[in-house]
Amino acid sequence: MAKRRRKDRFQLILYKRLIGRQRIHSLLLSVILLGLWYGVNIDALNWPTEIITDLMLPAGLLCLVFFVFALLGPRQAFAQPKDDHLRLQTPIFRIKIRYDQIQNTRPVKMGKVFIPTRLRAGRRHFLSKYLGHTGLSIDLIERPRFMSWLLVFFHPFTFSPDKPGVIILVEDWIAFSHLLSSKLDSWRTNHNIPERAMASEAASILEQTRNEEKKGGSSNPLTHSLLSLYSHHRLYRS
Repeated sequence: MAKRRRKDRFQLILYKRLIGRQRIHSLLLSVILLGLWYGVNIDALNWPTEIITDLMLPAGLLCLVFFVFALLGPRQAFAQPKDDHLRLQTPIFRIKIRYDQIQNTRPVKMGKVFIPTRLRAGRRHFLSKYLGHTGLSIDLIERPRFMSWLLVFFHPFTFSPDKPGVIILVEDWIAFSHLLSSKLDSWRTNHNIPERAMASEAASILEQTRNEEKKGGSSNPLTHSLLSLYSHHRLYRS
């Protein structure tokens, strides 16, 4: 029986693009290097430099290993809400964000958080596919420690540029937000966190919407209705 996909793990789609786009290059390079090595060893090709010939096999195998990594690696990059923390996993590193470090969560448009005109050409091209996507911004009390070290293993677009926090971009951000909110609320209830703190998320979203309208953004009645209902639900539920 095939192993079912875990519903509490949400694949980080930035890494699907980041790692996956190297797949074809690594496969072609491994085929070329191993093909040349094989041709030289059966005397079908005459390669002038023996040292380079000896490096063809390990280099080809290394490219093949990287191809397998590019094939399977994106599946190991995910966000997973746990009972007392949020787990952010990349193929080779992970961090745990404790719930006592989370102030609130709010949906954001990637193109509004990361302004394309302020990005370097390479990063702007990488993000162009996701400018209209909605991610979940998780505001933290303070920035994670050793940020320079974390940026080695996490893409820069994982972290909020203007305040302490992380931005989670997944296929189904609504399901992720619902599960995270459920885990977060359960943890806050078990630790006797005041209801006022639990309502900060909705208040933050509403305040952000009002600020955008003051700057000239158009008003969306449906958005207002949904946010008001969400705020009422978070403030007054038992």
